[in-house]
Amino acid sequence: MRFDNASATEEAIFVDFNFEQTGEPFIVFEKPPVEAIDRRTLPTIKLSGKEVEKVNVFKTDLTPNESIDVNNSEPALGIVAQGVVTIREKGKSAKTVVTGATFALPEAGSMVTITNASSEAPAKVITFRVL
Repeated sequence: MRFDNASATEEAIFVDFNFEQTGEPFIVFEKPPVEAIDRRTLPTIKLSGKEVEKVNVFKTDLTPNESIDVNNSEPALGIVAQGVVTIREKGKSAKTVVTGATFALPEAGSMVTITNASSEAPAKVITFRVL
């Protein structure tokens, strides 16, 4: 497979869901890369005893100061693709997440609020939810 950035001006983000397998390499390059690779990683979530059939990917655009409530029924991972957001879960301290940073949403039954922390700029959040 080959993955190229079709844009000459915008950064491409490649997300690979690679379930750890002992003794298997993460990615094998035909030739060693000539540029540094930013290998940001998503947090690890435990899926002990769970069979993963698919992962749904959601993109959420938040206008300045806009909030969304996420009723999490399954484990979820996220990345802030643009802007700065605040993540609030009842009974826990708020967490600020900036462009390029990742986060994990709590497991089943938790209500989380994600808010665009800017009063001027939009934010974009991509979440990956295990089904």
